[in-house]
Amino acid sequence: MIKLYLAKLQLPPNTPYKTLPVFICNDSYHFTHLKIYKNGYVDCWELVTLDEFIQKVAEGWVTVELDETETKEIDIFGVGSVSSGFQYRAEKSNQDLILEVMDIIAELNDLPTSSTRCLQAWHVYQSDSSEKNRENLKEAYEAMPHHLRMYVLGDQDRKDRPIRQAIYEERSSIFDPFFNLSAEDLPLTNLTEKTLNQLPTEHQFMEQLQANLQHARTIKQRYEQEIQQLVQQKLNEFHQEINLPIQYLEFEIESEENEDGVHQTQLTDCKIHIALEL
Repeated sequence: MIKLYLAKLQLPPNTPYKTLPVFICNDSYHFTHLKIYKNGYVDCWELVTLDEFIQKVAEGWVTVELDETETKEIDIFGVGSVSSGFQYRAEKSNQDLILEVMDIIAELNDLPTSSTRCLQAWHVYQSDSSEKNRENLKEAYEAMPHHLRMYVLGDQDRKDRPIRQAIYEERSSIFDPFFNLSAEDLPLTNLTEKTLNQLPTEHQFMEQLQANLQHARTIKQRYEQEIQQLVQQKLNEFHQEINLPIQYLEFEIESEENEDGVHQTQLTDCKIHIALEL
């Protein structure tokens, strides 16, 4: 008789790894973290290879996607559980999760990630904006996880807009030359004459916007003054009736516009709380 002894797979101590938050579906959902190791193994409550991990995602054991109609209970370790009725919005799909895991393994091994490959394709396209290089850039960009398709250029303001404009021909505005320039890019004197000619129109728009904001501030100040006057009026009326220490004043404010377009503000359901020492 041949006896087989199966030992649990273990990794060498101090193996470098990174984590990602996910849900493990084991009867109920459990919010936990994957451990992605440098040697390509993934710990999702059991140590598996990358191919086995992809299969676990396909089977639903690991997921970041929850259906709105899902009724399974979610257990959050150390916090408690959440039953049906909660709202959950996933920032990435299960396919994005797999791509991100693959990127982490590459990063831990000092290999190019999908982001670095896209950045390289972008530099090539900038030096030669041929159709072939544009297609290569598009392929590299779409190989990235969706939720990371705004950080390739490392600029929170531009959010990879120049790349999307190049590959998808996104609609642009006259302000794009400003958004697409980084601190080390060309000076503003290199803006096109068409852009410079359009700037006065945008300047007029900004002036009108500032005027509208100032008008709104004026209305707000007027309302505040009216409310203060109304409150003082109520307090005076109260003191005429009885002189007691006031603890605080509670009321509701109603504001409406009459037929002449004039706003009127009034206090309703006014309650005055007094402090009495017995």
